[in-house]
Amino acid sequence: MTKVFMGVSIKNPFYAKEENILRAINLAKDFDEFLIFVVDFPYRLSLQAFKNSTAEEAQRNVLKEGAELKRFLINKTKQFKNVKINSWNELIDENYCRLLLEIQDLEKNDKKFSQLVEGEFTGTVISKLGQDFEKKRLSKDFIMEEIAIFSSLAVKGFSKRISKYPKSKSVDYFLKRKNIYLDHIQIN
Repeated sequence: MTKVFMGVSIKNPFYAKEENILRAINLAKDFDEFLIFVVDFPYRLSLQAFKNSTAEEAQRNVLKEGAELKRFLINKTKQFKNVKINSWNELIDENYCRLLLEIQDLEKNDKKFSQLVEGEFTGTVISKLGQDFEKKRLSKDFIMEEIAIFSSLAVKGFSKRISKYPKSKSVDYFLKRKNIYLDHIQIN
């Protein structure tokens, strides 16, 4: 049984276009299960870092946007039997929490991993960070939450990730320590 997943960002217009979602579904048509989940909850950290939102404000805003995107995705994918739609928080479980703690510990104690996590920042994020340590920490926390969710899914048997973004070196580094491989399919 081959299972594939794709995280859909609430802040990336690429994923708000029906044709891009359908292109991803077409890539996953031969797989047994295609999980599409809304990447909303981690964006609270970006709002805190770059919009100076309070933690409560940021969480409320991203969960509202996430619910809207989830409804859109359900509407666009309901005719496909192998597609399942979830929110980020519906995927959080003990496994995710345990992995997140491992990832946070590794980031503190493994310089190479810490650099890989930092390397996941886009040029836009880097230009906004400057020397602000708190913004940098929140951005790293965002990436570590993503690594945890991807790793949690890989541990649960999802063997492929579809994404607009390139393959994640930090995810590969962490999963290699667990002898788990996650294949990557990039859509443009």
